Amino acid sequence: MIGDDTARVWAVPTHVYGIHYGDTVGVVASAEGPQVITKVIARGGYTTFRVWLGDECARTWKKLTETYAQRGCLVDVWSERLVALACADELSRDIRNHLERDAGELSFEWEMGSLGEK
Repeated sequence: MIGDDTARVWAVPTHVYGIHYGDTVGVVASAEGPQVITKVIARGGYTTFRVWLGDECARTWKKLTETYAQRGCLVDVWSERLVALACADELSRDIRNHLERDAGELSFEWEMGSLGEK
């Protein structure tokens, strides 16, 4: 938490669109108690990607995560099939190009962490 109603995201968002590592966000307490994000106040300078490894690729998750970490990404392994990546905005074009190439070679699917991007 930065203040009573603001926080910084210090994780790679695996299951939400439009929120990225390092973003400053507005928050409120939910009816159940935990804080929930209401808006992005300031971008943190990172881009998010999600990689879905199908049955045939699931064995390669460790190599994939090590490769993208070496390319400058922060990595969040949700499962052996779902991996989230965050990279500095200035690396995002290179990472995107690598994902396009690697997806064709390794048969995985990927997406950007913002709606409507690919």
